[in-house]
Amino acid sequence: MASPAFTVAVVTAVLFGLAHFYAIADDQRALPFFSVFMVLTAVALIVAGVAVLRTRIWPDGRRFALLAAGVWPLATVPAGAALGDVPHFTAIAVWGLLWTTLGAILLNTGVRHP
Repeated sequence: MASPAFTVAVVTAVLFGLAHFYAIADDQRALPFFSVFMVLTAVALIVAGVAVLRTRIWPDGRRFALLAAGVWPLATVPAGAALGDVPHFTAIAVWGLLWTTLGAILLNTGVRHP
């Protein structure tokens, strides 16, 4: 039996794939899939961010990276979409920068697995 986290990851990946399919075939159907994908991804990042904060496995400000990457899209992307294209795409671009920062943190944590 699959774990709940794995099931959510598979559902999220399917939504992302469907969103890309519909973005090519019918852009009106793509928006709900992208929206659900974004929310599921953000919630997963928040859950992981809370776990990192509680365990204190990352020192200093790095421990807030997951939480920031999870809270940012929920707090800014819908508001940016309501304000227009530039604020909307700026919010998405900043989310991309948060993902880049998170990737750099993960590459430089020095954790080695056997």
